[in-house]
Amino acid sequence: MTKDTLQEVAVTDVTDKHLPLVEKSEKIETLPDDEAEQPKEPVTENNSKPEEDSHATLPRATATNGTDDHLSVADKSESAVRSQSSSPQQHAAKLYADDRHLEAARILRKLQSDKSEKLTPESLSILQKASEMESFLDTIKSPPPSDWKRHSQKYRNGIPTNIFNKVTPDGTLHIKVQTPIAQSLLKPLLSVLNETELYSTFIPRWTVPVKLGVARSIKISQVSRVSQILIVTMDMPWPLPKREVVLKAIAMDDIDTEGDIVVTIDTLHTGDEGGLVPPPEENVVRSDAHGGFLFRKCPKEFISYDSKGEPKTVNLEGGDCGEKLILASFVVTYKAGGAEMIPKRLIEFVVRVAIGRIWAKFLNVAEEVRNGTREAHCRVIEEKKEVLYDWVDGRVSVMINRGEDETTTHVAADSV
Repeated sequence: MTKDTLQEVAVTDVTDKHLPLVEKSEKIETLPDDEAEQPKEPVTENNSKPEEDSHATLPRATATNGTDDHLSVADKSESAVRSQSSSPQQHAAKLYADDRHLEAARILRKLQSDKSEKLTPESLSILQKASEMESFLDTIKSPPPSDWKRHSQKYRNGIPTNIFNKVTPDGTLHIKVQTPIAQSLLKPLLSVLNETELYSTFIPRWTVPVKLGVARSIKISQVSRVSQILIVTMDMPWPLPKREVVLKAIAMDDIDTEGDIVVTIDTLHTGDEGGLVPPPEENVVRSDAHGGFLFRKCPKEFISYDSKGEPKTVNLEGGDCGEKLILASFVVTYKAGGAEMIPKRLIEFVVRVAIGRIWAKFLNVAEEVRNGTREAHCRVIEEKKEVLYDWVDGRVSVMINRGEDETTTHVAADSV
C-alpha cells in the first residue's frame, strides 16, 4: 500500500507597501499665549465630529508562513518587491512607489554606470526627482550661513530648540528649526504634521499686536499613504488680503542607508497636477514656499545659542529622562505674494515670536497625542496604525539602533 506524499507550500501574499513620512509623558514647557487665540476643533452644524479622510483606509501588507519570517519589515518589503520585479528598472519603480526614492536612484545610477540597460523615461524621471530630494538634504543637513540670525528657546528638561532666520531685501524669509525629541514622540509628531486638515484646530491665532493665523487648511489630494497636496490660507492684518500656499508634501524613507526620514514641501501653482490646483479665491494672494522636514538620530552633544546668538554645547547623552533622542529639523524658504507691502513689524513678529510658538504648539499637541488626550489625532492613528503608524514604530527602532558612532559626528556638525 502506498501513501500520499503531502508537500507544504509556503505562500506569500504581498501587496504594495507604502512608506510614510510622516510617545513618558511630561508636559512641554509652553510659551505664554496671552495674545494668542487658540482655535477649537471644527464641528458640523449638528456638532458632530469632522468627517474622516476618505483616503484613510489603505490596503494592508501581509505575509503568511513564507521563508522570510526571520527578516525585518524593511527586508521583507524589499524581498517582496524583488520577487515581483523582472528587471532592475521595475524593481526601482517599485521602490520609488514605496517612497524609497534614493534607493531606487542608486539602482538606476548603477545601471547608468554599467551601461547595461537603457533607462526608460519613467526611470529618468525617478532620477530627476531623486536629485531634487538630494539637493534638499544637502540644504537641511548643512549649517545655516554665518549671516543668519540664531537663537534658542527652551523645550523641556534642558533640551533646546534652535531657530535660525534671515530676511532678504526682497522680503523672502529663510527659516531653519531644530529640536531633539524623545523617540516616543516621533510617531505622534508625524501624525500631527501628517493630518493637515486638523491644523486649524490647534495652530495659534493672534489678534494683537497683529492679526495673524491659519484661517483654513484643506487637503485636495492624497497622493500616496502620506504624500499629499494641500492648501493653507492665512489671515493677515488689515488692510492686507489673505495669503495662501498650495503645497505638495512628499515623504521619503532612507533609514536603511542614511538613517533618514524626509518630507519635502514645494509650491504648486494654478493648473498644476493636471489641472487639480484651483485658482485663488477673490482677495486671496498666493505665496511661494519650499522646504521640508528631516528626522534622524540625534547626536549626544548639541549646539544651542544664548540670547546674543553665542553657541554653547548641551550634553544630551542622557536623552529625555533616559529615552533616546531623534533630531527633528525643519527648513523653509517663504516669499509672500506682494511681500513689498508687508510691514516690517509683521515680519519681525513672525521671526521672533510666531515661528517659535507655532513649532512649540506642534510639539505640545504631539505630547497630547502620545498621552492619549488629543481625541481627533488619536482616532486617526488608530484607524491608520496597520497601514502607517505601526510601520513608523518599527522604522524608528531601526533608526535608533543603527551604529552608535555612525551619524554622531556628521549630525553634530550641522548644528553648529
